[in-house]
Amino acid sequence: MSSGSLLTHKVTTTIALVLAIYGNFKYALVVFIYWAFLHILQISFVAQYFFPEDQPTERTGSETLGNILQGGQPTRLQVADSVGWHFTVFNILQFVWTLLFVNGHYIWSELFAILNFFNILTLYVAHKTYSIKNLRNYTLIHFSTAALPFSWLLYIIFWNGAVVVGSNSLAARIVANVFIWDFLLVPSFALIIYRDWAIGLSSAALQLALGLGQLFTKVFALQWIFAFIIAGLLFLFSVAVLSAELKEGDRTDNSTDAENAPLVNN
Repeated sequence: MSSGSLLTHKVTTTIALVLAIYGNFKYALVVFIYWAFLHILQISFVAQYFFPEDQPTERTGSETLGNILQGGQPTRLQVADSVGWHFTVFNILQFVWTLLFVNGHYIWSELFAILNFFNILTLYVAHKTYSIKNLRNYTLIHFSTAALPFSWLLYIIFWNGAVVVGSNSLAARIVANVFIWDFLLVPSFALIIYRDWAIGLSSAALQLALGLGQLFTKVFALQWIFAFIIAGLLFLFSVAVLSAELKEGDRTDNSTDAENAPLVNN
């Protein structure tokens, strides 16, 4: 990446992040803690752009971010080059969604949420951030650019869609109670196929928020019960996958140490 391109990344990602933070906290979204955590990670991610290494490692254009990270710590230029635009677009579209949603333009806000979902899905599939094995990189890069945004967009597509329908009829409630199980199916797919416990945990947190919100709104309803069940199942499943990952990492480290140990003469 050229110095001019890196400067463009610095400016656009910073502006997009500031807009997203302003929009999310200005209008006090119900998942304040979720976004506080995500923005802390995002700020850490953007900070990489301002402290590039002197001599970045060369790589081929066919390599995904996951391939780069398998060997350890990537250069910051590689991170900017591989993730930057998806991350920037996410924050810009999130800001636009917030403005549209709070001003009652629910159909437009739903369209922007869907568009943003495909933006993050492209990042997730193309760059394979879920394959990052180093826990530090996984938290800094995958959490902030892919996992938490993915779970959030899945959440607001459901939430925004319910507002668009705007019906309290029995049929609408039945449909909502069926579609809420997508929050178990989609993260479970990520957990089974990609062992992505980050999406599992973030989706569990949002389902907990949904359940609490529904509980204080409609005590006699099925949706908050379903939300709590989904949150609990995802949490347990995610912890199980995370534990397996940590054990596998320990075995790999021990095997590497054994291979590198000096021979002992008897």
